[in-house]
Amino acid sequence: MMWLLGPVSSVHAQWDEVELPAGRTDAAFVLSLRHDSGVTSCVSSTKLTHLRERTLRAYGSAGSYVVTSADVQAEAVAAGRHPAEERAGWGFDDPSRAGLLRTAAGEERVPSVQGDYAAFYEQFARACAGEGPHRPPRTRVSRCSPCSTPRGRAP
Repeated sequence: MMWLLGPVSSVHAQWDEVELPAGRTDAAFVLSLRHDSGVTSCVSSTKLTHLRERTLRAYGSAGSYVVTSADVQAEAVAAGRHPAEERAGWGFDDPSRAGLLRTAAGEERVPSVQGDYAAFYEQFARACAGEGPHRPPRTRVSRCSPCSTPRGRAP
């Protein structure tokens, strides 16, 4: 979101935990990000739904973009593949999972670009070290609290 909407000035976070045989573990989170540009974005995730897909939505004054897909990079890692061994062919989603861009001109299928976890983490490490063109976002946590669901239950 920071790439699309700009630096983040504040964050509101909520999380939920569950009790597992191995102990308490994080189960879900919701982040509300206030950007310097004045817009707010929301990011959420849960480990408890057994749903192996994600939905990304972006709304703007000129239209919207929605895509539902799986995390092809996570699936590849789980299958024993590694990005360092196949960097050029890594992180491509199936074209049948192309997102839908809707504007006043109509609808258009737009395929995803190549995902690259390795490049993301390399850039993140450089930013945290104060190197390169990017810097860590200026953030402050405005509030961080457990989700309102009872402990030990899925949100």
